[in-house]
Amino acid sequence: MCQASQERNSGENWFPAGAVEITGNKTATMQYVNYECDIIQKYEIILEGWTHEKFVNLSKLSDALEPLQNLLDALHKGTCKFIKLSTAQQEQRHEEFNARVEAGKAEAPQPWKQRKDAGKKRPQASDDTDKENGREDSAPPAKKTRRKKRTAPTSTAVVADGADA
Repeated sequence: MCQASQERNSGENWFPAGAVEITGNKTATMQYVNYECDIIQKYEIILEGWTHEKFVNLSKLSDALEPLQNLLDALHKGTCKFIKLSTAQQEQRHEEFNARVEAGKAEAPQPWKQRKDAGKKRPQASDDTDKENGREDSAPPAKKTRRKKRTAPTSTAVVADGADA
């Protein structure tokens, strides 16, 4: 694998430690496609100092080493970093995003699909079902014991060549 590919692939789920400290979310990952909703609106932070001409997942960038190296250097030096938005900046970004959604220039976040059985009671495990299945307690069934392989019996007596039994 070439050096550019290695550097590019090392950042696919990249989310710098500074952003983790700002957001307080250790499991957060970078979202390039839904950056506005999933990063800016959700965590109230913005990435400043991105050196590449395109803002896409690093795996989608070209294999040209120089732009990737410039971006990596900016990340290491701290010139490309996440900063916390002030309340005024946050409100302004939110209004701009809503205006773009209304104008059709941006997609609104899609709500989660509703479950097919929404509003219906789902069966719950109870003591009655355990008794019907023949189990008095709710402990899981015991594991099967492994059987040893049968081997040929070994002789304990050694028969001498010339001796009669």
